[in-house]
Amino acid sequence: MTAQVSETTFVHPQLGRVKGIHAADGVDKFLGIKYATISARFEDPQLFEAVDPDATKYGPPAPQPPGGCAAELGYIGQKMELPPIESQPSEFECLNLNITKPSKDYGFPLPVFVWTHGGGVVVGANCWPQFDMVRLVEQSIAMGKPVIGVGLNYRLGPLSSLTSTSMAEYGLDGNNSYKDVVAAYEWTHKYISGFGGDPKNITAIAESAGAIINSMVLQLEKPMFRRAVLFSGAQPVNPPVPLTEHDKVFKNVLKTLEISEDLPIDKTLEALRAIPSEEFTLKLLPVTPFSFAQTKSVKHWPMTYFANPELDFLPGRKWCEHLVLSDCEHDGTIMTRWLVSRKEGINAAFRAHVLKSFSDAPELASLVLSEYGLAEDIDDATAYGLIEELINDVCFYSINVLFARGYRDPSRVHLIHINVTDKWPGAYVSNGTPHTFDLALLFQNLREKMDDETARISKAFAADILEFVNGGVKYPVFKGPGHGSENSTVYSERGADGSKLVATEVEARRRVKVFDLVEKVEWDALSKCLQSFVFGG
Repeated sequence: MTAQVSETTFVHPQLGRVKGIHAADGVDKFLGIKYATISARFEDPQLFEAVDPDATKYGPPAPQPPGGCAAELGYIGQKMELPPIESQPSEFECLNLNITKPSKDYGFPLPVFVWTHGGGVVVGANCWPQFDMVRLVEQSIAMGKPVIGVGLNYRLGPLSSLTSTSMAEYGLDGNNSYKDVVAAYEWTHKYISGFGGDPKNITAIAESAGAIINSMVLQLEKPMFRRAVLFSGAQPVNPPVPLTEHDKVFKNVLKTLEISEDLPIDKTLEALRAIPSEEFTLKLLPVTPFSFAQTKSVKHWPMTYFANPELDFLPGRKWCEHLVLSDCEHDGTIMTRWLVSRKEGINAAFRAHVLKSFSDAPELASLVLSEYGLAEDIDDATAYGLIEELINDVCFYSINVLFARGYRDPSRVHLIHINVTDKWPGAYVSNGTPHTFDLALLFQNLREKMDDETARISKAFAADILEFVNGGVKYPVFKGPGHGSENSTVYSERGADGSKLVATEVEARRRVKVFDLVEKVEWDALSKCLQSFVFGG
């Protein structure tokens, strides 16, 4: 990484003198700019206009369990040093963003990408070194297609998701991570032109939980971005649930925190708000599900809606001009890592779980098990691998294809598969492409640790994404809906030019048999069955 060398000041027409960092030759960074305020715990974000901000240091991340950055890097087999963060995590100051831009004034507004990190809405921050945007902006300048990058923080864990019927009636209906992300887009629309960006030319780039949130943004009538790249995540895999489900969690929360259920809601809120944020987060994570949104401000539709181009239910299908949906070959390991300690006896346990989940239709249970070879007499090691394949195919791969099939104009949607081998000693995948490895390829902050082949693919991959941000489309038109006939871009060592190839789903090493399965077994029911086995919910 190029060292930060000096401070710089940028005069913004609305924000005044913004002090930032000249981070590399031709690239400036403005860090920790506050984009919204939070008046009290659980409240909605309100846009904030900083005046003469000092943007030379990263802003506080959202409260979260420690070690998240190291864990994510360890997942792909690497380590990086966290930058010095003078501020500790802060519940009320975490809504800040970083802007990385060319130093040069080009005389015309530049395309903008807004980066939303993943982490299960539990961990993540825009200060994590693997997400530094300098190299991506440097590459855009070298290509002659300069861009501006915006990386945001949003609320995590129970500080984001906690709500109930009584809280919603009080005006606190949760979904704060989603609301924070929307506020960051609103801020970008309002202020990015002052940094030289084009508010009418924004591309959303998001991964995992961040991609799920951004796919929810497509529900808005107002356009938030012009294009989107969603890596390994879309709304149906973590759908919002009714407030009645939140009520069950809320009851457990009160029990965990030893707060009486008999208190009026104002007194309950007073007690909830009195607990320090770090203590609140750590105590409640075991009893609050991941990415737990509700259906009051974010609607839930079954997968059959997303896969049906005839249904006019998602406004973003109209205003998001081009959509790229991407997966890694072994995305499912981000979920099956929760099963590592349960390998012994996993075949019998999984078979019993499937049979129970589809007890009203045992023929469907048999179909799920037989389609993936989960016979009663196979050993646990074999079963574990097959369960991993099933989870990968349902919760990551198939969702992208089905989501893509639902676009009325298939020329506006594109599929990417990442099959680049992670040669580092990752925690859960050997000789494969784990979840989040695509981010190492995109941001290139681990380039010095890549071999020449991987570094070449990484640069080509990033160049194509930058081309997309600039309005060019380097990807083939999606073709469907026949099984195996979709036209995908595959980044792989097998590529004809050493980096990528255009292939059918079968050629991309994707198990298209999953579509035969989800045609007979409702996708939502199958996804719920798998996730409840993994997370015990």
